[in-house]
Amino acid sequence: MAPKRARTNGASTSRAQHDTQHGARQPQSDLPYMDLDDRNRYEGLRSRTITNTRYIDNEVLDMLGISDDVEYLFARLGWHDFMFTRWPTYPRLAHRRPHDPGGRGGRREPPAYRPDEFWYELTRQASYDATRSKSSTIINPCFRYLHRVLAHTLFGRGDSAGVVCHSELFVLWGMVNNFQIDTSSFLICQFSKIANSESDAIVLGGFVTPIALHAGLSLLGYEEAQGRNRVNLATCQVMKMITRMGDQYHLLMPDPLPSIPLPDPARLTIQIQDNWWLQEPTTDAEPDDRPAPPPPAPLSCSRVVPWTSARCLNCRSLAKDPRPATTTPRRANGAL
Repeated sequence: MAPKRARTNGASTSRAQHDTQHGARQPQSDLPYMDLDDRNRYEGLRSRTITNTRYIDNEVLDMLGISDDVEYLFARLGWHDFMFTRWPTYPRLAHRRPHDPGGRGGRREPPAYRPDEFWYELTRQASYDATRSKSSTIINPCFRYLHRVLAHTLFGRGDSAGVVCHSELFVLWGMVNNFQIDTSSFLICQFSKIANSESDAIVLGGFVTPIALHAGLSLLGYEEAQGRNRVNLATCQVMKMITRMGDQYHLLMPDPLPSIPLPDPARLTIQIQDNWWLQEPTTDAEPDDRPAPPPPAPLSCSRVVPWTSARCLNCRSLAKDPRPATTTPRRANGAL
């Protein structure tokens, strides 16, 4: 079974865990600016809009019947707790923190990653264009919903996420192929983009909150941002991914295929690759008596999820863990 979803408030839980393990720090009233350039960058950020970081909505996962698949894919990267913890966004805090435009450098991709081939597996379109390929062409709702969550969290692009950017496609590929991705590197890169942008809304405020708490900053007196903080059913309807018919939601399909009543986990699960294209089932096909392929083998992993001190969940995928139930997993020596 996939690991259970975290339903706790991230700010209070992580702070309590950190204080227990490392001893409570004396909170700081604020973090000082270092020079005039720092101050000027802050003034530039201050004029920009703060948009709530929007996280996974458990109601959507249950309604679509993709809960196990989403948890499984995030767990393969060690991102389960990281992505299921909903940190509040504080506009004042978000304006002040991502002000350093550093973090330069390129990213090397594995030779096995071929964007055109993976894009075809998701969409049946022959080629991928990072400036034009639309998320609406992703067929399976699990991958499409995952992309929208990534755009509203890790990549901070918010409602401008109509196009699937290169980094977002790479993360989806990493989930499917069990390729370990450096989360910190992606966050630093995104903070750099925010600092150098002049007009884009700031969407990463929720990820600034645990960093500030870890640094000992007191959030007393800070007001939380208002508005939606989840990629909810209304968002999925705006995306034209689902529609409501009577008292039931339906998954919208490209013409001329009929819509699919939800939930339908057997039809939508990404564990069966034929479901990636949601082909119409045939009634005259010969029965397939071949045994189902085994699930991916569990990993032996002792990584620590950043900021939460939680053990990486790669070794708790849907595959059965061969270790005895009484065995205590080896913990990591330090955080990432």
